[in-house]
Amino acid sequence: MKIIEAVQTSWLGSQQQVLNKMSNSEEALVQNSLWKISTNFVTENFLQHLNSKMESAAEIGRNYMEEFCLANSLFNDETASKGLTMEKLMVLTCQTLGFMNELEDSLHNLEQLVAEKGITLCEPAQTSKTNVQKAQEMEEDELLEKVSVEIAATDRPASEILAEKNDENTESPVETVAQTIEPATDNVESVAEITEPVNENTEPVDENTEPVDENTEPTVESVQPEETPIPEAKTEKIGGWSDGVGFGHINDNLGWDIQSWETNISQHDTPMIEALNRIANAVMEQKPDPDTLRSCLFPLLHYYCKNDSLNDMAKHFDLYQAVYGVCTNLISYPDLLPLFEETYDQLSLYERLRAIYGKAKILCTMSNVPEDVPDEIAFTGATNNDHHDYDDDDYYDDYDPPQKIGFTCKSANETFAFDTAVLVCKCVESLEAAIGERDEEANEEDDDERASSSESLGSKMSLDNYIPIMREVCFGTVDEIFANHHFFHKKGEVVTLNRKLIKTLAAEFADFPGGLPINPESSVFFRACESNMPYCQMLIIPCDGTPYSGGCFLFDVCFPTNYPLVPPLVNLQTTGSGTVRFNPNLYECGKVCLSLLNTWGAANDGERWNPGLSTFLQVAISIQSLIFVPEPYFNEPGYEQDMYADYQQEESKRYNKNIINGTVNFAIIDMIKNPPAAFRDIVLTHFKLSSERTLSNVVNWLGDDHPKTLEVKALLENL
Repeated sequence: MKIIEAVQTSWLGSQQQVLNKMSNSEEALVQNSLWKISTNFVTENFLQHLNSKMESAAEIGRNYMEEFCLANSLFNDETASKGLTMEKLMVLTCQTLGFMNELEDSLHNLEQLVAEKGITLCEPAQTSKTNVQKAQEMEEDELLEKVSVEIAATDRPASEILAEKNDENTESPVETVAQTIEPATDNVESVAEITEPVNENTEPVDENTEPVDENTEPTVESVQPEETPIPEAKTEKIGGWSDGVGFGHINDNLGWDIQSWETNISQHDTPMIEALNRIANAVMEQKPDPDTLRSCLFPLLHYYCKNDSLNDMAKHFDLYQAVYGVCTNLISYPDLLPLFEETYDQLSLYERLRAIYGKAKILCTMSNVPEDVPDEIAFTGATNNDHHDYDDDDYYDDYDPPQKIGFTCKSANETFAFDTAVLVCKCVESLEAAIGERDEEANEEDDDERASSSESLGSKMSLDNYIPIMREVCFGTVDEIFANHHFFHKKGEVVTLNRKLIKTLAAEFADFPGGLPINPESSVFFRACESNMPYCQMLIIPCDGTPYSGGCFLFDVCFPTNYPLVPPLVNLQTTGSGTVRFNPNLYECGKVCLSLLNTWGAANDGERWNPGLSTFLQVAISIQSLIFVPEPYFNEPGYEQDMYADYQQEESKRYNKNIINGTVNFAIIDMIKNPPAAFRDIVLTHFKLSSERTLSNVVNWLGDDHPKTLEVKALLENL
């Protein structure tokens, strides 16, 4: 009895600890019932179970709390509606009494959080079959084939043939094969259900019609009237084509509340950050059980490590700091290292981390700068138009006021992508050091296999291999500054190097090898100057179905001193020496008119450059998909209002003819003859791989016998 009294006293003292972990509203609900439970909580039977080796203390605690809570009617609809659940009280009590340790509690909370957020976790791969299982399956297949052949030849029953085979080899898996050939008849009831005849008097049921519950009230969807089809009036104004910007909607002034979005993202991440940080701290205190980690934690780590974009991780920096903190702490236990090599959704966590590590290493390497480079240059708040000082400015009279910058996210003044890369490198290098050096021979075989694969792709120069060939070269660097660079040579755009700018650019460039769109129909390629990183070039190949199809269009790019607080500078170089205006958004002087670059008016912040959120990859894809369009004539402000009018369609066709001539002359012929030095191999490889399509487009545009068609044909044949 003294022992029982001692445990009761301990329980009474621990109640206040439980209450301290609850909110005031919860405390008011449970205080009376909790004291009531204490008088009956400890019994001799309980102590016997506590000493039992058959059950864990945590499980005993849960079972007894559930029993006593139910017995005292602690929980009802009212308490549940106020957020207090039996599960929550059990967990708090079990932890306080020592039945559930901090790690178990943290993992339990993590499982609940994952369920609440609806996260789809990665599935573990099926356990690979042993050699014995594989051999047995082969025996079964061979025996099945022999029996099937004999049945076909003799018409004897399968059971008789199997009996003979069984006598010949008692170790053969006869039972399994018998079940494969002849259906089992043990479960007669289930067979009867399958073979039950259909009642001919039964009315046919429409398979697509769901049964209707007469007591169910009709939903809103069920009583909505059918939509009236909109007539295709050719003079009707379209609602999905914004005035001159190539995207958005007419009169769309509400836009996207980016500030609320950023706040919601932070609020959404906070519970998961807290849960993961608890686990990271608990892991340092106690070695976890591998099976416990497999239940939720490792599938969740796989889920987050599927994201291989450092820039996207930077937008959730605190979350990924917690993710890599958990990984790093788990690595300290050698017995847990095999978990990093278990496969979930076809990849191990080690492989996922290695994929991110490659980008992180690029970012860290590119961010190395001399010690005399300043950390940051103070931002003066200049608009992007201060950088656009074009001489030939005939098309700026209509509308070109200074444009304001959009919403500045908190991450715009930080280098979270670089900080994330450092975390990744630390985690992966710790993991590799713990696992030990890989088998050098295996690595050499992998290198040989990759080299062989590259050689085979190079020998098969066809459109089918376009993506693997061009993906390898979509991003790269050059040693010297680009020849006749618009912003460096002509405009003399001065960029003061600073660590923040270099880290920001390195983070964006690290995503380019896998992020730039590469497709036989349309691709984007990028080159940075290694000695002067802010000056770059971009090559865009527009898609089929446009007057730009298959041509190569070169852009000069400059990232200002205070990027990303201001947009990048972009200028089209493929203009036929200033003789062709390829688009209402692309001037003869090379100006790229786009609201994302703040060179055109934006209806809302969703169309503007938003520091910390917008990236150059968005700019590249916007030009590729929203400027190089099938009917660029309607990018002109106001023209989209009469888009389907006959006279406007005729004007659009005439406009496209001029663009087609420019594409053939300067984006195809001149590009083959005089490819830009930084993209020479890319341009020639592109036209070699897509020669048939390029020639087909030109023939459709100009005809078989046109001199330019013949010139293009000759150039393609000589590649």
